[in-house]
Amino acid sequence: MAQRTLTTAAAAAEMIRRKRCQTSLHSFALNISIPGAPMDAMCPDEDLLGPACDLMADHHALICTKLEETMNKPYGRLIMFLPPGSAKSSYANVAMAWDMSRPPPPHQQGDKRLIMASYNDTIAKKQSRRVQTICKSPEYKNIWDESVGIVMEAAGEWSLDNGAEFMAAGLTSGITGNRADGVLIDDPVKNREDADSDTIRQKTIDEYNDSVKTRLKPGAWVILIQTRWHEMDLAGQILPEDYNGESGII
Repeated sequence: MAQRTLTTAAAAAEMIRRKRCQTSLHSFALNISIPGAPMDAMCPDEDLLGPACDLMADHHALICTKLEETMNKPYGRLIMFLPPGSAKSSYANVAMAWDMSRPPPPHQQGDKRLIMASYNDTIAKKQSRRVQTICKSPEYKNIWDESVGIVMEAAGEWSLDNGAEFMAAGLTSGITGNRADGVLIDDPVKNREDADSDTIRQKTIDEYNDSVKTRLKPGAWVILIQTRWHEMDLAGQILPEDYNGESGII
């Protein structure tokens, strides 16, 4: 009887853990192995150690908080300025895998479609493969009880059997013909040299206005994550003229 009680308690605790991971990006991030990260999944006991957000580095917790808030909000908009080496791309990949796996929120129409863009096709597809790696991992399958799996697999375009679709492309390579419930742009320019180029800056801004904004479905979120290299880069064109470096709602 004691063994049966222990097994029941362990099963209940496991169900709670899975539910946390499905509803909290912080918990999900700590319960999977992140591609490129130096450590495997922590899988902490949050009932014993405290909430996942308190078990992460402060800047990682903040990144996850803002990504989750934006993905949950109709017409969510977020710009994050982070330096190289801050794990911004790693948590962007985690967030995309997490959002792909969740049921569409009430404001979204039809199956979920997400787009990840970067400064060129090669980098965008590299990040796409890392999102796929998360979705193939044993930790991921355990969280979602193997009810969500990859059914179409390619570096640039793939889908899960819950109907969610993912596309990765270079921002200036063209993403026309694809509507999206969410677009995440991770590093729209490669480096300072490209950011200093009037031609590259203008092409990046034109593609954002002509391709990204016109592809958004009603209620879609947009997230821009980048290192600032130039005051008139993509973020500089989106932010109001009187922006003075402050954080929060602009």
